[in-house]
Amino acid sequence: MEINFEYYKVFYYVAKYGKISEAAEKLFISQPAITQTIKKLEESLKMQLFYRNREGVILTEPGKNIYEYIKDAVGVLENAEKKSLEYEKLEVGSIRIRTGNSVANDLLKDALIKFIKKYKNINIDISTGRPDDSMKLLSQGDIDLVLLNLPYKNHYSNIIIEECMKKEYIFVVSPEYKEKENVQINKIQDLQKYELIFPKKASSSRNIYDDIMSEDVEIKPSYEITSETMKADLAENGCGIAFVDRKLVEDKLKKRSLIEIELDKKFYASEGIAMLQPSIANYAVKELVKMIKENLNN
Repeated sequence: MEINFEYYKVFYYVAKYGKISEAAEKLFISQPAITQTIKKLEESLKMQLFYRNREGVILTEPGKNIYEYIKDAVGVLENAEKKSLEYEKLEVGSIRIRTGNSVANDLLKDALIKFIKKYKNINIDISTGRPDDSMKLLSQGDIDLVLLNLPYKNHYSNIIIEECMKKEYIFVVSPEYKEKENVQINKIQDLQKYELIFPKKASSSRNIYDDIMSEDVEIKPSYEITSETMKADLAENGCGIAFVDRKLVEDKLKKRSLIEIELDKKFYASEGIAMLQPSIANYAVKELVKMIKENLNN
């Protein structure tokens, strides 16, 4: 016999309240629909479950036995529905994020502050890691969101990647260093004549340069540094020519403590979000991603 749980749920409410009208009100369905459902259940079980009278309905002896068996099960199912609604309303939940420091600052920080203030009961866990490791964890469901530099070759069918922000990298130098070293750069090959402050090999920002230049120009930097801020500070203090994120040095360019070196090539990169397909991703993740996009568009 095929079990229809909805039939038993209707039976439970009719038995609990003793009136079809009250059961219909609680379940938000019509009284004729309640009556029809009970009839179908009785036919399926081949037994009468209720006596009808003017006041309502009374359980038969078989009906009482069935009610005792199912009342706890219906309570469990209702609690599960309630918990599901709490997740949907973001009253409970969690988000596990993997990111790099610069990407987190660009994409996540402002949106995360707004999210936490609005949804105080959502647990947030943020860690750092290599993109390949992070994407594997995401595909397995061990984390919920990855913020990463793009482009990134996605090998996982259950993951989508969305570009959120474009970045431009430029070469900058201090006026003092430019004058002292008589810096004259007409083409990118001329960079090799001077002390260069570069990102570390295999870092995302170094890959931007290497991917564009390929084998055209062999660069041997004097200093290889992970921190974008430190690269800019070294250049500002006359230590050489730095390859940096334009946005990071906008104020220094305006104050003329750093000068941009104009080149015939442009260096662009992107930052984005990787998440499970929308049908899989949880409600809290979807809401945070929505806030990140809104924040970037404002």
